[in-house]
Amino acid sequence: MIDEIDLAVASEKRSTNPVGVAESLVNWDKDIIQWGFGHVDDAKLISRELVRQVLPKCAPLNIKLRKDGTAPWAKNCHAHGGLIRREILQSSPGGSTATFCSVYPVTAKHNLRRVVGDNGFFTPKEANILLSDNEIDIMWDELGWLPTEADRFDLREGKETQPALSPYGFDVSVGNEIADAENPACAAKASFQKVRVDFKFEKGQKVGMAVFFTNQTKPTRATIAGADDAEIPEDFGEAEIKKYYGEPGRVNIYTGEIKYVGPKHIEYSINSFTGCSGAVVFLLDKDQPASVDQSDWGRAVAIHSGAHPLMSDRNYGFLINEHSTFETLGAKSYY
Repeated sequence: MIDEIDLAVASEKRSTNPVGVAESLVNWDKDIIQWGFGHVDDAKLISRELVRQVLPKCAPLNIKLRKDGTAPWAKNCHAHGGLIRREILQSSPGGSTATFCSVYPVTAKHNLRRVVGDNGFFTPKEANILLSDNEIDIMWDELGWLPTEADRFDLREGKETQPALSPYGFDVSVGNEIADAENPACAAKASFQKVRVDFKFEKGQKVGMAVFFTNQTKPTRATIAGADDAEIPEDFGEAEIKKYYGEPGRVNIYTGEIKYVGPKHIEYSINSFTGCSGAVVFLLDKDQPASVDQSDWGRAVAIHSGAHPLMSDRNYGFLINEHSTFETLGAKSYY
């Protein structure tokens, strides 16, 4: 029921970010370092060049919640999103030689839901992507949706005796297409190309995601504890958290490998914290198995959802190619 789902999410430990869900520190062998123009937690898995390409694609999501029946904004909430390019636009503004393309905004569907507060429902009225100094207005058909028990999705259906329930179903939302070369979202450098439709996922493939956070939205002991409220050592303070997640005010790239492949999702050893959901998961360009071609490097494969409901050594995301929008378009619409 809705009260079971949302009241759990709006628990005291995550009350500063009502739309947030459990996410987890799963890999204790990481250490954020500067790598080229960015910061990564494993330089062995990503080149400096791919870091440079990914930095402008990081897209925090600013969600404005309003308490039902009131006029003023109740709270700004934080998550992530991204842009998936579709096709090259025929014209560029001002005779620029830069490349522009139409794009689809994406995020985790649960970032757009109505949530339960202490004294009523809160409804998101806007969920806009932040690109550098620009706030991109996005139209989401699912903005303000209300999850129910029927939305639950078993990640391991038919594979395990104990259900691993994703409470929000196929946790991907796609916004309306943006096809205006004047819009900063349409600069090709701001968007990901999605992976080819015939790409075969397998365990051991290396993936990553780019995350930005502020001093107000930085990871804490509570927001890295995962779905099972893992015990964090008492001496694990802010300095230790920075070791794994990096500093606020910059883009940090977290890396890992795929540990399980489902029909519509993948599970991976990427560290995350409450506020990362909606980030684009992409293929890395180092230490990949033969199944990953050079043309796949940097391609978007999934939308990050959150901590695995049963296993403490992984987070998970849903496959972009399994969403109806991208199934319909296929591969030929992309460049």
